[in-house]
Amino acid sequence: MTHVLVRLMAGAGWVFVACASAAPPPRFGRAVLDDATASEAALGRAIDPARGLIEIDYYEAGGVQRHQRRCGEALRARLPALASELAGERAQWAGFELTCGDASAPLCVFNPGEVLPHGTRYLFVPAGGGFVLEAIVRFEGGALDTTAQDQFIAAQLAADRAAPCGG
Repeated sequence: MTHVLVRLMAGAGWVFVACASAAPPPRFGRAVLDDATASEAALGRAIDPARGLIEIDYYEAGGVQRHQRRCGEALRARLPALASELAGERAQWAGFELTCGDASAPLCVFNPGEVLPHGTRYLFVPAGGGFVLEAIVRFEGGALDTTAQDQFIAAQLAADRAAPCGG
């Protein structure tokens, strides 16, 4: 709420006027990713159970192309292992570039190039005045031509976003 103090021209007194203002848009940045991946409990809070979580892996060299959207009990069962995996990734962020967008492009990308076997995109969506983790996309690091992986990832995201969780 914004408060404004106004002095009326014709009168000698002051009038206090309270004006409601729109809530500021949610902010997005590295802190959102850090918060979401801090622990298993934090990860659980960062995922909207109604949306579930999409995981996509694409490694052309090993012929791995898989995706899974987990909801409900399957998501709850995956959280301990996923939190452990993300802790391992977090340990790598300091040594390599991790870039994050803003509220108009709420994602963070960890791309170690050819040094590690894969990079990761963490995709978020606005929800409830903040952001929730929508997808974790692991892709082949250092790929010279990313056309095939980009097409696979885009197709899987589109399919999963179009279907209701558990549907």
